Amino acid sequence: MTVAAVVGTGLIGGSLGAALRRAGWYVRGTDANPLAAADAVDLGLTDEAPVDLPSCFRDADVVVLAVPVARIVDLLPAVDAHAPARALIIDTGSVKQPVVAAMEALPGADRAVGGHPLAGSHQGGPAAANADLFRGQTFVLCPSTRTSTETQERAASLAQTVGSVPHILSAPEHDRSVAVTSHLPQVLSSLLASLPADRRLVGPGYRDMTRLAGSDAALWRDILLYNRQEVLAAVHAFRASLDGMTQALAADNGEVVEQIIARGRAGVTV
Repeated sequence: MTVAAVVGTGLIGGSLGAALRRAGWYVRGTDANPLAAADAVDLGLTDEAPVDLPSCFRDADVVVLAVPVARIVDLLPAVDAHAPARALIIDTGSVKQPVVAAMEALPGADRAVGGHPLAGSHQGGPAAANADLFRGQTFVLCPSTRTSTETQERAASLAQTVGSVPHILSAPEHDRSVAVTSHLPQVLSSLLASLPADRRLVGPGYRDMTRLAGSDAALWRDILLYNRQEVLAAVHAFRASLDGMTQALAADNGEVVEQIIARGRAGVTV
């Protein structure tokens, strides 16, 4: 039986554990919050909840770090020291450059690879986990210069096991892309939700746009700061587009307003 050790039993770790269990894996899950780890067992997301990392890693074939980026970087040396020699080490963090750099410095760097399943929700915790969360979604893999080919293949197999489509990118490419597709949307959603508005007039458009504003503030603080250079570039590009709309409205230029809206419509991804 294949054994997975999942550190972090919230939405992502819990969902991954549930998907692996459904595929016949044995899953141990540990969490900084013992109640969350216990809930993961009760909800059928994991098989057991060890109280310490060495117990969690025992005979594991795969170790998954499904915790915030700062915690991933801090944990990697201990994971490399205590996980079985052939265990694959992978994370699920939303920013890859600091994680991959830390992996590259490990004695066991050949068996470590950065990972990011492009799936999630503004909700968190084991209760929000779903075994189908990753089905059909892209699972980005970011190898370091020391990641072995075998490790990449094993990570791709893991992604496919939970229903995802593996896609290999460099860490800089990943961080540049998600700054636009994930991190900027969070910023815009939070800013929009913070504006004064008559909530009696809220419709589906506003609800769709502000859904992400319900995300965990501390988690997103760290994501945005770890990827701040790429996020800043995305914000500056968006500001330039917003300035174009501002100028068109100020000039009562309906033609340009329509062109801007049409460009956005052409870029819609369903």
